[in-house]
Amino acid sequence: MKVKILLLSIVVILSIISSQVVSQDIYDGMKTENMHEGGLTTNYYFFSRNKKNNSKTLFVFLEGSGKSSVLGKKHNDQWQFASLTYLLNQYLDTTIDILVPERINLDSGHEYKNIQNYSVDNAENKIALYSKLIDQFINQNPNYKSIFIMGYSEGGIILPKIVLNLQNKHKVSGIILVASGGLSFYENLKIQQQSTLLFTKPYRESLNNMDQSVKSILKNPLSRELTYFGWPYLKWSQILMYKPVTDIKKLKMPILILHGDADKNIPIESSRALVDAIYTQKKYTYIEYRNADHYFNGDFQKVIQDISAWIFTNP
Repeated sequence: MKVKILLLSIVVILSIISSQVVSQDIYDGMKTENMHEGGLTTNYYFFSRNKKNNSKTLFVFLEGSGKSSVLGKKHNDQWQFASLTYLLNQYLDTTIDILVPERINLDSGHEYKNIQNYSVDNAENKIALYSKLIDQFINQNPNYKSIFIMGYSEGGIILPKIVLNLQNKHKVSGIILVASGGLSFYENLKIQQQSTLLFTKPYRESLNNMDQSVKSILKNPLSRELTYFGWPYLKWSQILMYKPVTDIKKLKMPILILHGDADKNIPIESSRALVDAIYTQKKYTYIEYRNADHYFNGDFQKVIQDISAWIFTNP
């Protein structure tokens, strides 16, 4: 029940996206490669929309949490719904190439069949594989003059660690944090406990019982069976107390921060706290979307257009 509640908003957004999707391959022209490391595999997808194939800008997208492929979900070789990757391919300026890592040990268009499989898609594995993948891609494609990395939701939370882990971090022109911010998940949940936003009754009950759940997570940090809000404890234990702002302060590149002030998944206070922490020492741009939820009320086109505009002011 908790999993269904947590994913309700994204299902609504995906239904909006899928209404735009036609029957043919919505990712026509996409190139797929994969990387293997320590018994783990991640596919990665590359889009070059520039007809001359001479783009000088690379955009790397790190998706948030979820059990479905970062491309969406297929059934009988037909897309049931697409994802934010699809919208980036549609609305990001066509002079920009896009690189998207897949979830760990998951095939395109598929979803994790059980919690045990989902637990492998955790922060530790993502940081190790994604940073190596991005470094490898940059080394193999040295002609990019600008490289931007965007993290959405959970992807934004782990983005600072991934950038710091890059050998090519000096080549990153800027990072983009969407619906994430600088606070830890523990702090975010504490804020949600006091929030006046309307939550479903089961969600509110889970928030009210979070202290007991946190104790259980810390007591059983390696559990792949026990869950909280649909996440295995193994995923929670690696990220629950981590404060992204600590690592963001170490980064030297410009930052774009985007958040909706009605976000029920990661509260707006997380991005506001980040801005308060870096405003005297870093070059940043902060855009707050009024009355927008975690999925920006389905208006990702506006968000992506804002991202494109910012990229061209930070070449």
